[in-house]
Amino acid sequence: MTHLPPVFPSPERCSDIRQFRDFPILAETRTRMRKQMQSSQVNFDALSKIVERDPALCLHLMINTVEQNPDCLSQITGAASCVSLLGMKELVSLIKQLPVVEADCDERALQLYRRALLVADMAGEFAAHWASQKGTSSVSSARWGTLLLSAPLWQWLINEELAQNWFYCLSQGQDLAASARHTFGDEQLSQWQQQAKQLHLPAMAVDCYRSETQLSAPQWRLLRHHDPRDLDNQRPLLHLLQQPCLTAWIATALAWHWHINPNSKLSQRWLAIAGHWSGKPAAMLLPGLRILQVNASHYHNDGTATGLALLLSPDTRLAENQRSYPLIQPAPGKLPQPESEPTKPGPGPGTGTATPGSVTPNSPSGAQNSAQSNDPDQNQNQDKPRQPDHLYLNKLVQQLQQEPDSFGDWHYLMRGVLKGVCRGIGLSGACITLLNKDKTLMKVFYTEGNAKLDPIRKLAVDLRKPSVFNKLLEKTASLQIAPANRDKFLRGLPASTLDIMPSQLVIMSIDAGHAPVGLVIAYNEHGEQSLSADEYRAFKNLCQTASRSLAMLRSNTADKRQ
Repeated sequence: MTHLPPVFPSPERCSDIRQFRDFPILAETRTRMRKQMQSSQVNFDALSKIVERDPALCLHLMINTVEQNPDCLSQITGAASCVSLLGMKELVSLIKQLPVVEADCDERALQLYRRALLVADMAGEFAAHWASQKGTSSVSSARWGTLLLSAPLWQWLINEELAQNWFYCLSQGQDLAASARHTFGDEQLSQWQQQAKQLHLPAMAVDCYRSETQLSAPQWRLLRHHDPRDLDNQRPLLHLLQQPCLTAWIATALAWHWHINPNSKLSQRWLAIAGHWSGKPAAMLLPGLRILQVNASHYHNDGTATGLALLLSPDTRLAENQRSYPLIQPAPGKLPQPESEPTKPGPGPGTGTATPGSVTPNSPSGAQNSAQSNDPDQNQNQDKPRQPDHLYLNKLVQQLQQEPDSFGDWHYLMRGVLKGVCRGIGLSGACITLLNKDKTLMKVFYTEGNAKLDPIRKLAVDLRKPSVFNKLLEKTASLQIAPANRDKFLRGLPASTLDIMPSQLVIMSIDAGHAPVGLVIAYNEHGEQSLSADEYRAFKNLCQTASRSLAMLRSNTADKRQ
């Protein structure tokens, strides 16, 4: 068995990751919601069912609902609860604004993040199925808590490359507890309970990160081999088995190991645990779970995340071997000092040395159809300098010029522009700021690349005070800021704003046919590297094209409404 030397991000990095909230939702969810809203028979229940098949959208709904209604956390048991409190208009607006992760995305971190969402969905289906049979908790609550259980992990997957070693450890035959400890370390895992609370996760999910709710190693071993109802003096264990959070633990662990290898010893272990926990033989549980596995594969058109591709593969070698993930090494010159192995497990999931239920959920879920696998492991980019993708940029510009309606609405278009800046031009970070209704405040609404975590994501400018931003918003204009002219152009801005702005960046206003509606800001290497003349020229051309496309999209939308 392979053991990794613990390599953890710096505390400052961890703090930024815990503040991350820009979780992409599944691209097909937006398509399904749009189609459902256009139906003459649209109804509340149908929309809720679509929402609850996308864990990221569920998380966004939970966060927005609790932030607007702080006293309602304990009352939320599913998507229907959130939508009833937020309203249908807020749901539609939220879905339009959120970023999406496509089934064919080529960014490794997003591929693994997508797999995590799909496995969380399958785990939610398992939990709801068991809740309907046991009757110890509501079906909706069981699904909701299990869907959101893995949210702290998603934050790391999107933003930290070293977090991908979580999957490497699991693919090497380690259980969830050991994988979490070797990937994140006890110091980070001890903070996941607080992280779960900051994300406003339901009590069922938060309880999974509390050490007092976890079974001990001997209790897990007993549950693996025996039904405690058949044994004497097992009242403490039977009491622990009644906890709602145990449903989420077992469902998540089984779903994750089915993703790695549906026929592995770990998969068989968790199926046996599920049987003894539910009071039914594993052979009775398996057919119903297989049906849910097949249904999840069909719903998402993905057999890789659910493990169905391995289970049904005609290649006997593939069916016998578990899915593999590569080891991610730190970038040269950035090797953190490894921590010594802890002698005592800390609180939180995944810290018990032999506790299979100490779940730090869950697996990466993917973006392939059920017949084929296009693993990101085979096209991994490690430590390669950022390069422009001229073909991608040319296609994007052509789409903006000729087919603005293909973006659907301006939220998609804005995000497409940012992808063009980062992927097409090759800049490391970009964001778009928009004005409020009164045009007195400008703040960042969309981010891409490093801007998702860099301080500039918090940029908010009071436009009632004169500054360079007021000038840029008067008419279409661009500006390149460098150390030589920084003091001149940024004069008058408060120190708090200057501190979060990169030292070198380019800015250009965008409009929709009238006055500018916002600014596009881009930079290289956290603002430490200047842009070349070609990059600046490409940036201005993309922004100008985006403005014309916004104007056409606005005009076409108005014509359709008449």
